Amino acid sequence: KNTEMSGSGRTLLEALDHWSKVQPDKLLHTFLDDHGTEVDTLTYKDLLDKSAALAQHLLAPTRQNGAGLKPGDRALLVYLPSLDFITAFYACLRAGIIAVPVFPPDVRKAKKDLYMFSAIQSSSGALVALTNKTFNYAKKLSGVQSFFSKDSGNGTWPDIKWIVTDSVIQAAKGGDGFESCSPSLDTPAFLQFTSGSTSEPKGVIVSHGNLAHNLDLMVTGVGASETTVQVSWLPLYHDMGLIGSYLGLLYSGGTGVYMSPVSFVRNPPLWMETMSKYRGTHASAPNFAYGLTARKFLAKRPQPLLDLSCVEHMINAAEPIHWIDVERFYAVFEQAGLKRGVIFPTYGLAEHTLFVCSNGKQVLTVNKTILESEQRAVEVADSGDPNAYEVVGCGYPGQAKGVDLKIVRQDSSEASDQVGFHALAQDEVGEIWVRSRSRAEGYWGLEEKTAEDFGGQLVDKEPDGFLEVGSNPMGFLRTGDLGFMHNDELFICGRMKDLIIIRGRNIFPQDIERAVEDAFVGKLRGGCSAAFAVTTKDGTEAIHLVAEVVEGFKDFDVSALADEMRSTIAKGQGVSVSGVYLLKPRTVEKTTSGKIARQWCKRALKNGTLQSIFEWFDDSADSAEKDASAAEKEQQPAAENRPALAVSLEEMTDDDILNAVVETVAVDVLKTSTESIMEDVNKPITSLGLNSMEGMQMLSLLEGKLGTSIPQEILFEEETTLLNLIPVIRNGGKIGARTTRIDLAALAGRGKCKTDKQRLDWVWRVSTKSSWRTGEMPPAAPFDISKENEQTATRILTFAFSVGHVWEPALTAAVTLILASIVFALTGNLTWTLGAGAVGFVAGQVLLVKSIRKEIFQRAADLRWRRALVEFFSCKLILEADLEPNAKYLIVSDAKSSSSLQRRLAHVVVGSMHETATGFTPVCLSSSNKGSAFDLLERLLVGGMGSKDTTEQWRASEATAQMKPPATISGAKAALRSGSSVIWDLAEERDISDLVDLAMTSGAQLLPCVTVAGDLTESTPQKRQPLSVIYGAPILVPHTSKPYKTLVAGFKDTLLTELGSLNEKFVIPRGKGVEMTK
Repeated sequence: KNTEMSGSGRTLLEALDHWSKVQPDKLLHTFLDDHGTEVDTLTYKDLLDKSAALAQHLLAPTRQNGAGLKPGDRALLVYLPSLDFITAFYACLRAGIIAVPVFPPDVRKAKKDLYMFSAIQSSSGALVALTNKTFNYAKKLSGVQSFFSKDSGNGTWPDIKWIVTDSVIQAAKGGDGFESCSPSLDTPAFLQFTSGSTSEPKGVIVSHGNLAHNLDLMVTGVGASETTVQVSWLPLYHDMGLIGSYLGLLYSGGTGVYMSPVSFVRNPPLWMETMSKYRGTHASAPNFAYGLTARKFLAKRPQPLLDLSCVEHMINAAEPIHWIDVERFYAVFEQAGLKRGVIFPTYGLAEHTLFVCSNGKQVLTVNKTILESEQRAVEVADSGDPNAYEVVGCGYPGQAKGVDLKIVRQDSSEASDQVGFHALAQDEVGEIWVRSRSRAEGYWGLEEKTAEDFGGQLVDKEPDGFLEVGSNPMGFLRTGDLGFMHNDELFICGRMKDLIIIRGRNIFPQDIERAVEDAFVGKLRGGCSAAFAVTTKDGTEAIHLVAEVVEGFKDFDVSALADEMRSTIAKGQGVSVSGVYLLKPRTVEKTTSGKIARQWCKRALKNGTLQSIFEWFDDSADSAEKDASAAEKEQQPAAENRPALAVSLEEMTDDDILNAVVETVAVDVLKTSTESIMEDVNKPITSLGLNSMEGMQMLSLLEGKLGTSIPQEILFEEETTLLNLIPVIRNGGKIGARTTRIDLAALAGRGKCKTDKQRLDWVWRVSTKSSWRTGEMPPAAPFDISKENEQTATRILTFAFSVGHVWEPALTAAVTLILASIVFALTGNLTWTLGAGAVGFVAGQVLLVKSIRKEIFQRAADLRWRRALVEFFSCKLILEADLEPNAKYLIVSDAKSSSSLQRRLAHVVVGSMHETATGFTPVCLSSSNKGSAFDLLERLLVGGMGSKDTTEQWRASEATAQMKPPATISGAKAALRSGSSVIWDLAEERDISDLVDLAMTSGAQLLPCVTVAGDLTESTPQKRQPLSVIYGAPILVPHTSKPYKTLVAGFKDTLLTELGSLNEKFVIPRGKGVEMTK
C-alpha cells in the first residue's frame, strides 16, 4: 500500500516540498459547508504557492508594504474554521515565524475567551494577528475594546496589528522565488497553548524536530499513506485537529475533507455521510462524537444510504472513553459496511506534541474498590459485580519507536531505601511519564514550570539512548494523567489535579459524572456535568457536583431531581455528595476544545457566578471557599425566571416571540442579561457580537423552541435585527425571492478557474443579493478600468465592426467585381461572367476574410481581450433565481428591451463569462442580425484569457463556429438534444409557441431574459455603456413528445408575462437611459 515512504524522518517543510513536487495537482484539502457542499479547496501546489506569497509579505519590510516581521517573531492565528488558517500556518513555518493558534474571541461570548485571548497574546509576545475577511475583526474589536475599558480590572486589550491574509494573498503577485527557511530541529515551530481544563493555559513549545518525530510516529501508528482520505470536523486551533487531521495528512501525502465543528454539531450524521461520499479511510474524534452521531443517525428520517466499507482507522481520544458509545456506533453503522475493529482508543497530549500511542484493543472489567483504595487494577470475572468497573485500553507505547513510557509513583516512606519517584509494575496505578523526541521543549516563558513538568527523573537506573542536545539526560514529561499498564497496553484513569481523595480513597470525577448522566438521560445534558472537591471548614474535602439540565427543565421537579442524583451517587459510587448545583443549559464551564473544565467550575462556585436554577448543599459540610462569597450570592437569584412560551406559534403574540428570541440570544448564547439585548433589538444582529458558531447555535435553539427554521443566509446581513426576525418566524422561516447580481468585470479580473469549487467561491465573492425584506438591490459600485484595457477593448471593437461591416463586404465585393470584369473582358459571355463572380465571392470569403480574421485574432490574443471587453462594458449577470449548472435551459431573450445590436453584443460579451458565472455555456442563436462582426467577436472570445498558442486558438474558434447550429428552430432543437442550453433572440412574438413546444419536447426549462445595453448603435459600438443580461425565474414545463396546444398556449402567456415583468422591473424606455429601477 505504501508506495512512498510517508514519513521517513522528514520535517514538515521537507514533506511539503516533497509532495508538491511528486503530486502538485493532487487535492490536499477540501472544505465543506453545513450542507456538505464544497466551498474551498487546496492542491499541494496551491498551498505551496499561497503560503510562499504570504510568507514573503510577512518578512517584507514595512517600507515595501510588508509586515516587517523577522524569524522568531510570534504571530497569532485567529480564524474561524477555514483553509485560510492552514495557509497562514505554513506561511509562518516557511518564514521562520512562530505561529500561535488561538480560539477566535468575541466580545459577547463568555468573558473567559476574551481573557484567554489577551493572556495568550501577552504570554507569547505576539505583535501581529493573522486573520481573514470572514472573521470580520474590525466590527468585533470595537466592542472588545469597549468591554475592556468599561470593566475595571479586566486589564487592557492587546495593541496588535491585524493582517487579513486572504486579501494579502489575493493582491500578491505570487511567491515565485521564495525560499523557505531551513530551521534546526530544536527551533520552535509553533506554540500550542493548552486548553486549560485544570489550570491556566500554557504555551507548549513545539519544535520542528518534535513535529517531525511525532508526525512520523502518528503516520506509522495509524497506517496513513498517500492513499489516505481523512475526514474531520475538529477545530484547527486544537492540537488534535491541527496536527492529527491537517498536518499528519500532508505528511502522509493523502487527501483531506473537512468541515466546521459547527457543521458537525448541527448535523452529526453529516460526518459519516461525508466519509461515505468521499470514501474516507481515516478519522479522529473525541468519544462523545461516536455516541452522538449514532443517536442522531438513528433518529434521522429518511436515513441516507451509506457505504462505510472504506473506513480503515478511526481514532477515539481527547476524553475518557465509554465503550458503550463505541458499541452503539458499531451497531448503527455495521449495516453500512463499517467493519468492527476500526475504532482505536488513543492517548496523546500537547506537551508530547500530540501523539503517544494508539490502536487500543483491550476492554477490562476491574474491581473499582481496589482500584481506588489500593491503586491496583484487579480483573473481576463477573461484570454484574457491584464493584465491577470497565476501563478501556489506549494503545501500546512499546510499539511507538523511540517512546519510553513509565507508570510512576512517589515513594517517601521511611521503609524505602531511596526516596523519590519509582517506576511501577504492570497493573499498578500511578502518574504517566513519557519521553521521546516528541516531548516538547517546554512552556514558553515559564522556566520553573518547564523544569517541573519536563524534567522528571526516576530513582531507578536510566536506560541509555535518551539524550538531549548537549548530552544532558532527557527528563520525563510528567503528564499529570493517572493510569496503569496491563499486558503492555496503557489504561487511563483520570487527571491527578482532578482527583478527589475522600478518607484515603481516590475518586475519579468522571465516574460520578457518568453515573448521573447515564441515570438521568432526558433530564441532564450529556457531557455537561463536573464533579470536584471543595475544602470544608474543618479542612477535609467534600464532593460537589454541577450539572446542566435539558431545555425543557420546567416540565420536571428540579428539587426531586437533585435528591435522586445524590441517591444514585451514594448507591452506585459509595460516596456522599455535599453539593448539587443544577445549571441552565449551555452554561457549564468548558475549555475551547469542549472539555469539562472542573477547576473553572470550582472557581465559579467560589465566585458565585454559576448560572444555577437550583442549588442544594449540606450546611454541615459547607466549604470555607463558598463562605467567602456567600454575601454576594445572597444578592443574586438562584434562578432567572424565563418567560413562558405559548402553546403554539399561532397563539403567541409578537412580544412573546421577541421575548423568546431575546432570551435565546442573551441567556443561552451570549451569557448576558436580557435587558442589554432588549435595548438592541432594532440594531443589526452583527452589532450584537455573535460569531458564526454562536449564530448557528442561536438558529438551532430557536428552531427547537419555535419550530421554525430561519434561513442562515440572512443572519449576518446588515438589515437583519432581532425585531424583524418576527415576521420571518411567523412566515415559517420563508423569505421572498432574492435577486443576485454577479459583477462579471470583477469576476474576469480573477483569471481562469481551475475547479468548480473555486468557481463557486469566486462567484460568491463578486455577487450582491437584493434585500430580503424590501427586494431592493443596492446600487452597483462603479467599476474602474485601466487605460490599457480601455484602449484594448476599443481597438478590438473597432477591428471587429470595421472588418465585419466594412472591410469584409468591401473586399468580397471587390474580388467578385474584379474577377467578373476580367472574365467578361476576355469572353464577353454573361454566363461565364456570373460564374466568375460567384467564384470571386467564395474566394474573397475563404481566402481574404479568413486571413484578415486570423491576423486580427493573433494580434488580439496577447492582449487579454476578454477581460478588457467585460471591464469596458462593466458587465453584469442578474439572476432572479438560482440556476442549476446541470440543467438544460431554453433562454428566450426579449426583443423589446433593446435593439438587435444591443442584445447581440450583450449576449456575446456577457456570454464569454457565462460558464464561470453559472457553470454552463449556452449556444447563442439569433433569428436576426447574424452579422459577421458578432461572429468575429464570438470567435475572439472562444479562447479565454489569451493563450500564447494563437494558432491552436484559431483552429478551436473555427471548429466551434462550424459546429454551431443555424439560427432556426431545428438548429435550436439539435443544440438542446446534444445537451447544450440555448439563447434564442426573440424577433417576433409568433416564434414563442414554437419555443414552448421545443422546450417541452427537448426536456428544457424556459428561462425568460432581457438585456440592458445603454444607447449603443452600430456607429458607436465602442462607446462605454453598461451591458447586463437579466434572467428571470425558470419556467418549469412538462416534458412530453406530444405537447397539447392548450398547454403550449398557457405557457406562452406565462412566458410573455414574465418577460413583461422583467422589462418593468429592470428596463425603462430607451432614449432616457437605462438603469436598475429596483
